[in-house]
Amino acid sequence: MCIRDSCGLDRKFAVKYSFILSIPAILGAAVLEVKDVIAEPIEMGQIGIYAVGTVFAAVVGYVCIKTMLVIVRNKKFKYFAYYCFTVGIIAIVGHFLI
Repeated sequence: MCIRDSCGLDRKFAVKYSFILSIPAILGAAVLEVKDVIAEPIEMGQIGIYAVGTVFAAVVGYVCIKTMLVIVRNKKFKYFAYYCFTVGIIAIVGHFLI
């Protein structure tokens, strides 16, 4: 069964397409950060720390994308909206208190 939105796109395709659209923005941000990386050379002892951080970021990103696909597939946007609202309020309050 194919779930279609009013514009005629499959939900799963639309979500994957939106993630693909984020690639140029991410690559652009990475290019802008290159000058900062070159300005401060990395010590050899820190390479392992950066590698572990990269692996964890990749795993967490993968899990988040898969979770978002499940949310879209199951139409559980209401719970996701509550989560976003709560985290947003906490971030705003935290910004003014810190």
